Amino acid sequence: MSKFIWHDLMTPDLDGARNFYSKVIDWNIADSGMPGGNYWLCNVGKDGVGGMMAFGPEDDAKMPPFWSGYIHTPDVGKAAQQAVKLGAKIFREPQIVPDVVEFAILTDPSGAMFNIMRPIPQGDAPVFKPGTPGTMGWNELLSGDWKQAWEFYHAMFGWEKHQALEMGPIGTYQTFGLNGVSFGGMMNKRAEMPMAYWNYYWNVAGCAATVKAITDNGGSIMFGPMQVPGGSWIANGVDPQGAMFAITSLTG
Repeated sequence: MSKFIWHDLMTPDLDGARNFYSKVIDWNIADSGMPGGNYWLCNVGKDGVGGMMAFGPEDDAKMPPFWSGYIHTPDVGKAAQQAVKLGAKIFREPQIVPDVVEFAILTDPSGAMFNIMRPIPQGDAPVFKPGTPGTMGWNELLSGDWKQAWEFYHAMFGWEKHQALEMGPIGTYQTFGLNGVSFGGMMNKRAEMPMAYWNYYWNVAGCAATVKAITDNGGSIMFGPMQVPGGSWIANGVDPQGAMFAITSLTG
């Protein structure tokens, strides 16, 4: 199951982020119970789908807030070594949070950051109906070279190509997934974008209503809302602390 199984937010203002997302995404945000109260869970019902935490003193003060995604692997150390052989760089060496998770932070060959993880103990991830509000709907890579990126992620995780959408001047949008189920896409970033990055789309009940909630609560909209091939509606936003995120819905 080498797919995204967790997403979390690093932010300079944890209280502000919790207040914002509780009004925008259909989550029950609860203290994880980890020492220090610095990691909060984003739950759909009783099941966790992500988390959020404040930057620690060891983090670069100049680092902007960001969402990151975690791809499952049964052996974090082995996967990190393989990633380096394929052209990635290790940003944070594999480490263990006792009784919770083993993870590592890497950047792919074009510089986009991603995480790998092994839950402790191993167990089946919760299964949600596609489109359930509050769950992750789509994982999108804006790459310096999506074809190179594809070769990397295919070799690492066995992802399969699905539909390739020709987007005119901005080029090909290649969707991907596993076992016939798509869960992401990748394309070349625009030249003016300073770096490659992953963008994550949370499922919401309605796009227009969520866009209003974003702006009413101090966030902003960078792009959208718009309808995309397949009929879904999307919008890309920025939270009040400066982290980029996106939403997707079956209704406008």
